[in-house]
Amino acid sequence: MAETERLLLSQRLDYLGKYANDIILLFDEDLRVIEANDRALEVYGYGRDRLIGMKLAESLPADQRDDLEQDIVRLRRDGRLLQESVHLREDGSDLLSRPACA
Repeated sequence: MAETERLLLSQRLDYLGKYANDIILLFDEDLRVIEANDRALEVYGYGRDRLIGMKLAESLPADQRDDLEQDIVRLRRDGRLLQESVHLREDGSDLLSRPACA
């Protein structure tokens, strides 16, 4: 029974990740993307092959990258972090603006 419940939970999480309207990115300890949902690919404009393996710092404007290291230290120390930042799409526009039109 436990295996069936794990499989059902796994399927639900897969469904949530695929169809969520929110961007979901999972990172490894080196802050490289190890998984991204379809919404993340759509909004960031990267292909899966480019986004997977990308470091978090690459998605930030240059002026925010220095703060990232301090944020990670706080996260590891406190076990949580509330942080606001602007991320960049593949075309260089930020996520707060409309994507560039082709």
